[in-house]
Amino acid sequence: MSASPQPYWQGQALLGAGLALFVGHSGDNRAHRHLAHQVCLARPGTVLQLEMDEGVVQGEALWLRSGTRHRLLGHQGLLLWVDPTHALAPALLGSDPAAWGHLEPAWSARLQALALNPQAATLMALLPPAAAAADARLASVLALLRRALAGGDKGERQALAQACALSPDRFSHWFKAQSGMPLRSYRKWLRLLLAIEQALAGRSLTEAAHGAGFADQAHFARTLREMLGVTASIALRGVRLL
Repeated sequence: MSASPQPYWQGQALLGAGLALFVGHSGDNRAHRHLAHQVCLARPGTVLQLEMDEGVVQGEALWLRSGTRHRLLGHQGLLLWVDPTHALAPALLGSDPAAWGHLEPAWSARLQALALNPQAATLMALLPPAAAAADARLASVLALLRRALAGGDKGERQALAQACALSPDRFSHWFKAQSGMPLRSYRKWLRLLLAIEQALAGRSLTEAAHGAGFADQAHFARTLREMLGVTASIALRGVRLL
């Protein structure tokens, strides 16, 4: 029998290029899936539980591959979302093709230190030495896309394709081959993170939705439920942006 989660999320959040961090109490959430890999770390001396399609799994530190449907049950600790394009992804997940697994003890210890000091410098210190994208063009495209969305542009496929000297159709195939994700889906995920960041920074939900390129607040709310399994009123009101 699964535990009933406390309704409101409470804690601290830090968002960066390809990474999103939450430290605190994870409140109510529905089963969901998203494009980022996820690491879940329980508070020392406790065990976390994840409700998966195959049943409830538990452990002190678990990782989930992108696209894995799950629901977090009454968790206190650290959550880290990692883009599949980020250099930290293979370091954390390795080559195991499974949908989920137990995090290596060395990484658990490093993330426990991050939970005690959730700062940008501590997060960046996790990066492998000399981390670099397999294709320099991909790094450029990702940076261009993030700048476009942050600046209020849509990050249209044609503009990104031109930056790579590719046709739009070839660019779509190339981007999916390099990143493992369709451009449209990845862009939607980035817009969601941008809207969350703006809402946590004090903008109204309507302003945050429009600022991130959503049609309206309802569109933002649907995407939030779809990709993170939460509502803004439950997930954002008790979270402070670092």
